[in-house]
Amino acid sequence: MNNKVKFCKLASCITVATLTLSACSPSKEANIAGSNLTLSSLNELSVESLRSRHYSSEITIEKLLNNTTTDNEYTKHYFDTNTQYHSYLASYPSDQLSVYTRIDVPNSPMPEQGYPVVMFIHGWIGIKNAPSYDFNYQANTNYADVIDSYVKQGFVVLTPGLRGHGTVNGIPAQGIEYMERWDNPTYLSPMFYTIDALNLLAGIPSLEQINWQDVNLQQEQIKINKSKINITGHSQGGDVALTALAVSGEGSTIETPFNAGAIWAGCFLPPLEQALLYGPMGNTTEAFLSGDGTWTASAIGKNGEINPNFRFAYPPDWIGTPDNSNNDWSWQKDNWAEESVKASLTKRFNIMYNTLNEHVTAFNDVNYSVSIDTEGKVEFVNDPQVYEQYQNIGGFNFPEYLTEPLALHHSDRDYYSPSIWNKRLVSKINAVGGNASSFEYIGNTHSLSISDKPWFSPKGSKSGFKEMVTRNAKLFNNQ
Repeated sequence: MNNKVKFCKLASCITVATLTLSACSPSKEANIAGSNLTLSSLNELSVESLRSRHYSSEITIEKLLNNTTTDNEYTKHYFDTNTQYHSYLASYPSDQLSVYTRIDVPNSPMPEQGYPVVMFIHGWIGIKNAPSYDFNYQANTNYADVIDSYVKQGFVVLTPGLRGHGTVNGIPAQGIEYMERWDNPTYLSPMFYTIDALNLLAGIPSLEQINWQDVNLQQEQIKINKSKINITGHSQGGDVALTALAVSGEGSTIETPFNAGAIWAGCFLPPLEQALLYGPMGNTTEAFLSGDGTWTASAIGKNGEINPNFRFAYPPDWIGTPDNSNNDWSWQKDNWAEESVKASLTKRFNIMYNTLNEHVTAFNDVNYSVSIDTEGKVEFVNDPQVYEQYQNIGGFNFPEYLTEPLALHHSDRDYYSPSIWNKRLVSKINAVGGNASSFEYIGNTHSLSISDKPWFSPKGSKSGFKEMVTRNAKLFNNQ
């Protein structure tokens, strides 16, 4: 293997890996999942199918962001005389696409067994902003704070952009067409991102083969402690992290499995549950107001009337105030414009089913049904074939594979990662002999910070962010 750092146009540097999907085509090699952006069935993205794949990649350094003497806004904010590190942007192949990752290497002495690793998976960015994703290389943001904290504690940190995200040396990451097709209410894009994370996992040993001084004279050769490769993810990245842990878990053929995982306000609910919760909470007040139209942090109104379509008590804190009974809203009226949960879900399920019918070969004019019971509660019933295949998507329903230590960090009032779902996952994992823990932070936002809105973060609330990072560092070091 050539251990020189390669600087080249990405299209000419891609190493093509043959991937097999035995669940889709057991007698022959299958195409790369969705390579023509059409799936034969959702089983192509099932946990069992992803477990049958072969993952491989080789990491190529593309750009030095900073070494210990670089003077820019990032280093001015995060560095002092005792805490510097080296930061790079690199490329690697995944699903015959060239995608990017940020790499941060500690400047602290390398342990005898090599540096431990943290792979950090970012949350949803969206197709509009994906090409300009900056790999969190900016001062004073919570993602940059997370990366900085782990690398200063001695971890090599890899932050993959994932397909379609980021532009390096003027060349956009490949795969944005997957976002165009699947970054929608099908809730399938995290499964493609999981493939990217697992190909990066397979490429981590190649970090030892890079001639680092070709790009940074300050950088010594590094060794990786392959028994301490960990993964963490925020929001949608939590869905990716959980699925990656299930794919690489008990009985997997992956050569370098994860040591432990930590999920930060993860959106890891089963996809059909995500559809029922996230849309209404983001665009109709019926999802969080009480039965009399006021906000009481429950379905029960001040007059005792119950909202049968109540979803969750707390909208995001940036709504300003959840109660518009005094007609104080301005821009909020546009954001929460849907008149009902039924209207909100109908729009989202229409997009989901139109996409499935058009781009999943196994589905032919599948549809859902909607009804309203005698109490006014809206019920959506999925096509049985769609429902069955969706049960195999994502890590939530596969606790038997989630054998590595896992920490779930969540707020008590974050609808993207409800406490009930975090605690349910912990119970499922521990019931089959796993080692999962749930940490709830009262009055915290989706980023585990404190809101300046007292209705959301009551007096005495404390940010869970630093506590989360401290707990995770101990977990990742097997402490």
